[in-house]
Amino acid sequence: MDGFKPVNDKFGHAAGDALLQEVARRLQQTLRESDTVARLGGDEFAVIFSDINNSEDGLELAQKLWSRVTGQAEVPAGHEETAHVEISLSLGVAIYPDHGTEEDEIMHVADLALYAVKNRGKAGCGVYQPEV
Repeated sequence: MDGFKPVNDKFGHAAGDALLQEVARRLQQTLRESDTVARLGGDEFAVIFSDINNSEDGLELAQKLWSRVTGQAEVPAGHEETAHVEISLSLGVAIYPDHGTEEDEIMHVADLALYAVKNRGKAGCGVYQPEV
């Protein structure tokens, strides 16, 4: 997630927790039954799409996920108050076996794709490009 720390800092841990739960809910609603989502820690999630044949399919699914998860969310902002915050995501995509055959390798190249998106200004999706 992009911009999670400022939400946590401004509105408190209850707001941060509510935001994480909302993102998890949206992810679960968007994914197919054969896909898997896990929170890695902090504001990082991993999604495993099954039955992906190429980078284009992976990017298409990531963009669909991105568009359905991003947007406004309501979080607790104090005693009986709520705040509207924007959910923003940066997604890095790696395809097995094209980008690696081991778990660590796939996670590493997905991170590289993620950091390339963040370096371009965040809030988007990118597939691992070995030449970048």
